[in-house]
Amino acid sequence: MKLHLYTHLPHNGAWLLPKTIKEYNERIWIIKVGKPKVEVAHRLCSIQEVPIKSLPPKLSKAWAAYMKARAAHDKAWDAHMKARAAHDRAGVACDRALVTYFNVLNSPEGVAFHNKVCGCMWSPEHPDILENLAR
Repeated sequence: MKLHLYTHLPHNGAWLLPKTIKEYNERIWIIKVGKPKVEVAHRLCSIQEVPIKSLPPKLSKAWAAYMKARAAHDKAWDAHMKARAAHDRAGVACDRALVTYFNVLNSPEGVAFHNKVCGCMWSPEHPDILENLAR
């Protein structure tokens, strides 16, 4: 994502802001459509793109640090989103595997294994093992 510097994109607040071309165009549209007619010309005249090469040394250094941090943030965000997608896929696989496990657990083979290992009155039709103790 390439950022450009613009003066007075919002009329209040910081006077020099980093914005994408899309953000710039959206702001211009908002000004032309949503602002009072008497303000439009002044607002549009106050917005200028400032070439990054023209920044004074201290501001240039701060801008470079911001861009480096922003790139690291964007890279971490992309990794986070990929990990989140992988996590979501793993969760779906886990849910499906659990359904399969319970289906096999409650199958005749699973019930036979339960009877061999435990021998209580449990079955898929009567899962409460304390139900028959009261009788």
